Amino acid sequence: MLTPIDQKAGTPLYFQVASSIKKYLENYPAGHKLPSQRAIALKLNVSKTTVVEAFNLLQDEEVISIREKSRAISTLRAQGIDWQLLIQKACHSRMQDDVQYSSARSYSKSMLLWPGMDFSPQMPLMAVSDAVSRRIASKDLMNYDDIGFHQLRELLASHLKNTLAIDCSPEEIVITSGISNALYIISSTFFSRLSPVVYESPGYYEPILTSLGASAIPLPMCAGGISTDSLQKVLTKNRYAFFLTTPLCHWPTCHMTDEQNKRAQYEICRTNDNPIIEVDAMRGLFDAPLPMRSYSGSASNVIYVGTFTNTIGHSMRLAWIVAPRNTVKRLLEVKSQVEPRVSTLIQIYAEEMLRSGAYEQFLSELKAKVRQQNEGVENILSTHLAGKANWHGMPSISRLITFPTPLNERSIIKMQGQQISLLPLQTLDKNFANSLYMYCAADSLSSIETLIAKLSALTN
Repeated sequence: MLTPIDQKAGTPLYFQVASSIKKYLENYPAGHKLPSQRAIALKLNVSKTTVVEAFNLLQDEEVISIREKSRAISTLRAQGIDWQLLIQKACHSRMQDDVQYSSARSYSKSMLLWPGMDFSPQMPLMAVSDAVSRRIASKDLMNYDDIGFHQLRELLASHLKNTLAIDCSPEEIVITSGISNALYIISSTFFSRLSPVVYESPGYYEPILTSLGASAIPLPMCAGGISTDSLQKVLTKNRYAFFLTTPLCHWPTCHMTDEQNKRAQYEICRTNDNPIIEVDAMRGLFDAPLPMRSYSGSASNVIYVGTFTNTIGHSMRLAWIVAPRNTVKRLLEVKSQVEPRVSTLIQIYAEEMLRSGAYEQFLSELKAKVRQQNEGVENILSTHLAGKANWHGMPSISRLITFPTPLNERSIIKMQGQQISLLPLQTLDKNFANSLYMYCAADSLSSIETLIAKLSALTN
């Protein structure tokens, strides 16, 4: 919602309009379309000329990009987390946090994949690249005709059964070009005002869920997952609701839904006959409990969504939906209307990666590196910050950085920006006096090395 402006205030009207638009955009990811200038003028009761001046100011500040016919889209990056406020809350409620932590037994895992750096193990995938090159050289790429992804679906079915105990056939798998597209296809197929979606918040996927006018009901996260009592009450009121859960992807602390709570959620949905959509985007990174789709009898009411993107990289834009056979046809019909064809090169790469066993080897090495790099920090974050961060925007990347000398924490907290959040861990635990927790938008990676150099200069 646009914040109303005060016509009698001493601040220029166009500046108030610009501030209102910027606050509105902070709740949406980059790429969100703004209302027309005329619609904004009517909403705020100002002239269109004033809105044009506000648009020009926002464009100069790189908050929006103006397209044809005066329509604009947001270029505002994911806003930074107010670590100072979180730290104050943590310091004033440590006793309550400790009780919550010991009873719920939640734990946090930082996403430490760092494109362009030496963290991600590349050796298992290099052999795959060679195999893909040979396939391309031996066959005309344009004649690769596996449009139905039959080979890939067979390999995925085997991979899911061997690694996650998900028993499904190739006919129950739908291939898409990424998690966002998979969720859009699911939203287009199932959600409506009469069939709302109940989801764990904060969630980066809310704009996708509501883009077609469906009702979305957020349930706030707490340590260990959403409250089962809250879930029961909402599902009782919404007989035909879907429940969307992301058990490994709660940003920024990435704490997981614990096994006991997850099974309780599953039983509630099964008893009330509410379908479950399990978005398992971070699977493979951590030693996490098996997904709901592996439970006995889950094939009829759990739709499982997985991807390669968050383990291998954003160039590997491929995801899959495991759904009951009676819904696969509906998903494919919608997919044919809203999604372009998946890259043939990515398709071949995924096939070779699964066929050779390189992906399993890659994940094994990656999980070991995550544990090594992230040892200790998850306990700090889950104990003091779990459930306290309200965050809007797209998910991204976090990293634990250790410096040779202690950090000047006040200077670092002042460096908070819309794209990057920085937390000196010594504020919460003196044993980490030299360490920093960084959380940033993916499109800010190009400036990370420069930022690290600046941070080094801030050490005491």
